[in-house]
Amino acid sequence: MSDKDIIGIIQVQLDAFTFQPNVGREKDKAIVKRLVSRFGTAPCEPEEWDHHVKGYVGPETYNKILSALGMSEDEFRRIVQARRYPRLRGLRRSILCLDGRQRLAAAREKFGNKFWWTVRLYSSARARRFSHRTTDADGEIYWNVRRHDQRNESDVVRDLYFELSPGKERILKFLLKEMPGQVPGQVVFVHQDIVDALDRVFAFPGMRKQFRLGTMLKVLALHCPEQVSHYGRRRIADIWWKISDGHPSYVDHETVVGLQRRVPSNRTDRTYIRTMMDSGQIFRHVKDRSLRERIKRNILSLNIVIPSIETFHENMMYFSIGAKILRKFEVDDEPNDSQVNGGETLFQNLDRHWQAPDIPRIEVGALRHSGERRARSRPCGIASSRRRILHRRRGPIFTAY
Repeated sequence: MSDKDIIGIIQVQLDAFTFQPNVGREKDKAIVKRLVSRFGTAPCEPEEWDHHVKGYVGPETYNKILSALGMSEDEFRRIVQARRYPRLRGLRRSILCLDGRQRLAAAREKFGNKFWWTVRLYSSARARRFSHRTTDADGEIYWNVRRHDQRNESDVVRDLYFELSPGKERILKFLLKEMPGQVPGQVVFVHQDIVDALDRVFAFPGMRKQFRLGTMLKVLALHCPEQVSHYGRRRIADIWWKISDGHPSYVDHETVVGLQRRVPSNRTDRTYIRTMMDSGQIFRHVKDRSLRERIKRNILSLNIVIPSIETFHENMMYFSIGAKILRKFEVDDEPNDSQVNGGETLFQNLDRHWQAPDIPRIEVGALRHSGERRARSRPCGIASSRRRILHRRRGPIFTAY
């Protein structure tokens, strides 16, 4: 591996490292003994570049490091050039050591487990072939594929695809299918709106664990990218950006689980949210008191059901029923090959066939004591017609889209 593969450099205590058979050199007692003797007469200088050790970290540990440092991924990578490496505690047995095992063993014998050493961190995308760790969550794999693909690291992308089952690999490649006839240097996807929405949502690390890649083929088959991307961008990403006060790296999985489906304007949920924030059970990595207070105020100011990727999957079950009903009863054309590959969407088809009524009349309620309906004239456009059709077919659940 070259230096361009480094994702960041930190100083950790020796108990942060773990070791696995056939990963790096095995411990050699004779070498360790010589190093212990040398450390007794000369400084070991763990900050020096040539004395660094290399380690792999999984997505959860990587996100934990970013949250603890309060850095974005790009800021963390720039540490390599800065040559000033932050110290982090609390990473016990979370970094897989790739080399330098003899130095670490000698330092442990000489100075103890709390001695600090500098480690160059690498993405765990390549670690699967060496280790016996469990497969990453679908959302983590998606996020890392997009990140490494944007850096033209095709070898890492191949390793990431290897972590998926054959079925999920096909789905992800279909989701990230590029439009033909690309301009060099510009990548446009067939499902660009959905890819953009997922990129924004997965900037919040806590969302990635809930993603179910296997369901996305059914989502794409609905030909409703406008509604899917709107839910991702406006219902999830924008709301959580406001909640986190513009600090997406602080949104971990426990925070998402703790807040999803909560309604801050509800008295019971309001009390629960205050308790969770004050006790540090959510936004655990936010230590600054003023920032914690701002985040709490942001949450309590909401008058909605707090969404997540999990609520997205749940809502899509209902939305798919409505979309299929529209396809069956409201749309005459069957989806052709151009539609399947990013052409006309379901609602573009509805728009193409829509005609404004001579007298735009919309039902607004039922008369008390009778089954008659009141109606009155209002401006009637395509957007209001869409909402009316969805409401009539499946109820107000669709207003979220």
